[in-house]
Amino acid sequence: MLSVRLCEYAGSDEDVAEGIKHCIFHDENYLKGENYDKNKEVRTRFQTKLSSGRPLNFSGYHLPDISFRDYEFSVPLDFASATFTKGAYFLGAKFKEAYFGRATFIEKANFDGDEFTEKADFGRATFTEKANFSEAIFTKEVDFFDTQFQIADFSQVKFLNEIRFSGSEITFKDETLFRYTIFEQPNSYLMYVIYPRCRLLEVIYERSHLRTRLNGEERIILR
Repeated sequence: MLSVRLCEYAGSDEDVAEGIKHCIFHDENYLKGENYDKNKEVRTRFQTKLSSGRPLNFSGYHLPDISFRDYEFSVPLDFASATFTKGAYFLGAKFKEAYFGRATFIEKANFDGDEFTEKADFGRATFTEKANFSEAIFTKEVDFFDTQFQIADFSQVKFLNEIRFSGSEITFKDETLFRYTIFEQPNSYLMYVIYPRCRLLEVIYERSHLRTRLNGEERIILR
């Protein structure tokens, strides 16, 4: 009889065979290369876990391309330290609490039109290609502390509560758009836009305190 034990990743409830350290979700090498069968296996098992009704703890997962388009998450979602090896498609999704802290998005990440009704955490996440948050709504606080952006679009986003774009390591490597973006929370966490590639166009600051650093000159905008 084949003996099994738990995956060694902290907090994992996945069984693995004796002599195997990590399950298919936490093995960083499992999805490397173009292997259709392995991608299908991970995708199928993940969809089963997603619909199981159990807490959505996917911390440290390595996932192929999976679509969450228009998906409604009724419980808190934890993708902390997860790696999306292909595109991440969350278009039109609805979230309760959502944790993407230290997550890595290898290809394009789509959060456009999403609704976050509770806290959202993207602190120290890494976006290696475009991060699209256009038309998203953040009802509660959202954290982008030390987040690494390549290209990002926050056009027509509504930030209705505290927001933090800050940290000594936050990076905007290419153009980031804040077009028709709304910041409503007064005197929320200061927003530091560190690089001149950030374009703030027709932005609305509803009683907000916004501090920008453009071309090395600090400016404070009150409205």
